[in-house]
Amino acid sequence: MSDNDMISINNEHSLNSRLNAYPENLNNFTKFFQKFKVQSKLIREFVAEFLGTTVLVFFCLSASAQSKFISKDDPKSSDHLTAPLAGGIGASLAVLLVGKISGAHLNPAVSFGWYLKSKLKFVQFLVYMVAQFFGAFVAAFLVFVLYYSALDNYENERSLDTAKIFTTFPTDNIGFLTTLFDQMLGTAYLVMVIFALNDKKIADICHSFVALFIGLTLFVLGSTMGYNCGAPVNPARDFSPRLFIFISGWKDVFTSDDLYFLVPIFGPMLGGFLSSIFYILFISNNLD
Repeated sequence: MSDNDMISINNEHSLNSRLNAYPENLNNFTKFFQKFKVQSKLIREFVAEFLGTTVLVFFCLSASAQSKFISKDDPKSSDHLTAPLAGGIGASLAVLLVGKISGAHLNPAVSFGWYLKSKLKFVQFLVYMVAQFFGAFVAAFLVFVLYYSALDNYENERSLDTAKIFTTFPTDNIGFLTTLFDQMLGTAYLVMVIFALNDKKIADICHSFVALFIGLTLFVLGSTMGYNCGAPVNPARDFSPRLFIFISGWKDVFTSDDLYFLVPIFGPMLGGFLSSIFYILFISNNLD
């Protein structure tokens, strides 16, 4: 590193220190919005989970939409890694964005796991879930607006083909119990990794690396366990967009495939429950 680089870094640190030490150095724009700082910790956590889940689900659905529309124009360009990669990166960005405020659960199954491990109060668990479902719903709306023209160009009447942009469906001839086990197992892996990354006895790493490894975990799950039903592993990510497209005119999104829509809700929650038991019994209890 050159002397000029060192001088630049020192000047930046000095400027940040002055701003923190002397609030009068803040410009009027910053001062104005600082007046609206929320004092309630629970409300701050709600907003953080809402924003984080919106970011995560927006990138997941946008990647699915882009892949769908590009594959129509050029079938050879279709691939199965774009959506898992975008979802993983989106998760990392969301955790970086709000992790210091709420812990960035972004997933009711994750919040349920933390609640069972006594790291979350019941009221917090409920608030987190509402924020996550709401955030995923807003993300679906944003993707719908973003690709509204593309949807109209792709088909004249809304179908289950484009519904797959927003939510998941089982692959042909894959049964209900198989998809349920798929979601239990995939979510259990995810939640246990999140437990381990936040356990100082196992992984004493900084927040940035926690975000990175959570994103990598989601990418691995999506690219290795996506065949059966798309690896939603998140009730909010699947149900809220499904509800949005139902309201927006898509048909049969709740009734097709023998009520499959229940699988991405209860499968991940069962996975969060089982992962909590497994982690406490076989990991936490055996750490010195």
